[in-house]
Amino acid sequence: VAFILMIFSAIFKEWMARFALAVSKMIRSDMLKADAWHHRSDAAASAFVAISLAAAAFGYSRVDSVFGFCVAGLI
Repeated sequence: VAFILMIFSAIFKEWMARFALAVSKMIRSDMLKADAWHHRSDAAASAFVAISLAAAAFGYSRVDSVFGFCVAGLI
């Protein structure tokens, strides 16, 4: 269930990023553009978590540590 939620979250956040980026170009808003990049970093973090969950399910527990550092770097 967690894996499916993370995949859904990553896809939805990427959609939000693309939408916000398109609107920011139309209205020339740097603030909305920054918010779009925030959505994109959330999408990446969700993708990292999904990959970590999948890897852990197949016995690759070290992947969790590596992607944990990636998520920490995004934050």
